Amino acid sequence: MPSGAAVLSHDQAAVPVVARLASATPAPDGPGSVGWVALQKALASIGLGPQRWGLVLVGGAGGLDPAAAEALSELFNHRLAPILGRGRGMVVDGGTDSGVMALMGAARSQCGAAFPLLGVAPSGAIVGTEDAGLGSDAGPVCPTARLDHHHSHALLVPGLCWGDEVPWLAAAASVLIPPHRCLTLVCGGGAITRCDVAESLMLRRSIVALRGSGGTADWIAERVRSRHSRSRLIRVLDLETSGDGLCALVSNLVDGAAGQTR
Repeated sequence: MPSGAAVLSHDQAAVPVVARLASATPAPDGPGSVGWVALQKALASIGLGPQRWGLVLVGGAGGLDPAAAEALSELFNHRLAPILGRGRGMVVDGGTDSGVMALMGAARSQCGAAFPLLGVAPSGAIVGTEDAGLGSDAGPVCPTARLDHHHSHALLVPGLCWGDEVPWLAAAASVLIPPHRCLTLVCGGGAITRCDVAESLMLRRSIVALRGSGGTADWIAERVRSRHSRSRLIRVLDLETSGDGLCALVSNLVDGAAGQTR
């Protein structure tokens, strides 16, 4: 099999169903590039193809304020997950059993929704992979994490440290979700989340930051408030009162996707 295009592992019995890209696979550099084609093949190998609409969830993996985590859990469980289930959408996130990713996985499970929930993570940072915890010559050993078992799918991409997955996560969403039917949701987060947001902006993807969730989301909210950021792609909603506004935005994605199929 050509270097860079191989899926090295694919376990149909696992939850999530996991595919792993060859470590030598170059990062995706737009449609048709070696990395992009390898990404498409890897996603297809675990049964994922083009979707009607979806969300990219980025944010805190750890250090979420307990009050913010509780509010996010309420939002995901009672508002977002049911819409995703009924509207046949999907979510792409970092896939680990911590922070906002674990909250989304739990919401999917608790409401019995069947929407695809894809986690994208660097193989060297996931417990159980052959290169887990190796780190790199340029930095310390990377702390490892486990995949969230409530996710339906996972894609392990080349990389030894957190942040190596950023271009792959953005590209996976682009492969699977139409750009005008995709929304990036920012909840808390740190430096890597800022990189995720930068990728979304470069792709002209709409962004919603939940003020009150901490970290990068609150940093974005402050920049918008102080007019340091005037991007029309960014919208800020308050976490405690965001339910109706966020659901309205998501419903617009659902309605638009439904209109395309009529």
